[in-house]
Amino acid sequence: MKRIFAQLVVVTSLALSFTLTSIVPAQAITVNFSWQGNQGYSATGTFHYDEKGDTL
Repeated sequence: MKRIFAQLVVVTSLALSFTLTSIVPAQAITVNFSWQGNQGYSATGTFHYDEKGDTL
């Protein structure tokens, strides 16, 4: 039983290490938006976010 548990721990650890090393870091993103309502209301703007957490 101890051998099966040890093998399970090794396989799980390897799977997690392969998964975590393949994660790509966040990328900067900019989104432009425009909205037109039914009664003449409208909104436009830009949202920017980068990896550092700065928003403009």
